[in-house]
Amino acid sequence: MITVPKPEEVAVKELLRSLALTANPFLIDVNPGRDDLMNECFENVNRKVAAAGGERIIGWQIWQHPYMIEAELHAVWQDADGRFQDVTPKGLKTDQILFVPDRHHQPDGKQVNNKRIRTTTNLLADDFIALAEAAFSLANKGERASQTGEIRFTGVEAQNWNAINGLMIRIDEMLCNNQTRNSPCFCASGNKYKHCHGKDLIFKLKHCKI
Repeated sequence: MITVPKPEEVAVKELLRSLALTANPFLIDVNPGRDDLMNECFENVNRKVAAAGGERIIGWQIWQHPYMIEAELHAVWQDADGRFQDVTPKGLKTDQILFVPDRHHQPDGKQVNNKRIRTTTNLLADDFIALAEAAFSLANKGERASQTGEIRFTGVEAQNWNAINGLMIRIDEMLCNNQTRNSPCFCASGNKYKHCHGKDLIFKLKHCKI
């Protein structure tokens, strides 16, 4: 389950340090318009500024997972009176987000990866984070880094993409069930995960041999 963390939580502070941010995070109301699109925060805010004035503010929205904390590059709207509002619809039900401005970030048209930090002693979370990093690298390889919308893979890339995302789903299930790298592998091989699908996972990801 993904939730909105409290600004004062230790994990939030650690995440901000990893991003070299000194600004304080704060809660912002989510209030998208009828025509605003999910996952298109820059487009939504630009349209809002054009229609109602104010300013686009770039920063990071922060999410808490059961086993990690995650920062996602995001844009919100600041009205002429200085009030903040998130005008982008969410994939989960929430009335607010935790947001921290990043005044030093200058968009260059390329996708920016999320920042993730493990918040559990369960090292299986490191495998999930490594898979998320691999998925981002594959989705934004070469010219795809500047593309928006759905990406279609073919051949070996399609196989790797499906394998990476399939593993992420199964490892997320293991983590949510409090299983570890020493638990039986999800494939029912009879071996521990670390001796089965988890064996040499980082090496395989680096060499695209999932």
